[in-house]
Amino acid sequence: MLVAVVICVIAIAIPLVLGMVGWIRAAVWNRRNQTGTRSATAAPWVGPVWLMDKPPRIGFRAMTEKARGTLRVTPSSGIAAFEGTSGETLVLARLAHVEMGRRGSDIVNTWIEVSTLDDGTPTTLFLNDGAWLGWRSLVTGSNMRLATALASLANPPERSTVT
Repeated sequence: MLVAVVICVIAIAIPLVLGMVGWIRAAVWNRRNQTGTRSATAAPWVGPVWLMDKPPRIGFRAMTEKARGTLRVTPSSGIAAFEGTSGETLVLARLAHVEMGRRGSDIVNTWIEVSTLDDGTPTTLFLNDGAWLGWRSLVTGSNMRLATALASLANPPERSTVT
């Protein structure tokens, strides 16, 4: 009986602690962007991601609503390209806004909200590091590196908002 209680406590405590660490990292990243203390150079980022066009939510069908694929962010070219596992490609070229933090009803992961201006139409996408079944962003802070690479693609501050 005691073993079952300990296992339940650990199964609940570890995700909550990792989620709190992720929220703190996101708050620090967003604050650095607002104050301009973020590094001006961003490293290229290539890795598996989850992509959604609606705010993330928790539910039985939530995993099926995520597009899985590889995101290649190249700050020197100013382009990010998402290559889905089913063969589709989405190019993110005109980023207007990048923000990281809790989104939708997903209380554990820190998602990256990206607003684009494709053909003058604003579009909002939500990205999360998809490695280790989504746990890598909680353990290593990889979403901060991804958000920094995406923020380096955003338009200059006089034309857009990067927070």
